[in-house]
Amino acid sequence: YDTACGVLSFPPMDCWGPCVGGCYPTESTSNNYIALRHVKGSYPFEDSLYAVFQTGNQNNENIEFDNVDFVEYFETEFDPWMLVNRRSSLSDAKKQILDRKLMYWFKCSGNFCP
Repeated sequence: YDTACGVLSFPPMDCWGPCVGGCYPTESTSNNYIALRHVKGSYPFEDSLYAVFQTGNQNNENIEFDNVDFVEYFETEFDPWMLVNRRSSLSDAKKQILDRKLMYWFKCSGNFCP
């Protein structure tokens, strides 16, 4: 329970933030994502963010990101506010590389992570 916002559990979907209006629900079934952030010098995806989103409720079952709803790819060097999703501009080979790398990081643990 947050005295400024209310109950932060699902359900109900209460808000996070100042909760004086304009706040957003954090415990939403749409708020499940995993992402890779590449910094400048990490060829071939320099200065980028790649994220996948999947609808689901962690209270009911784990979200494995095996049924992705949408994907975002931002070239943050040229688009620092991440306003233009450039996923459609990626080649199929690069999409496959990013998907595999993201899932590898998602599933690794302990000494098995790079």
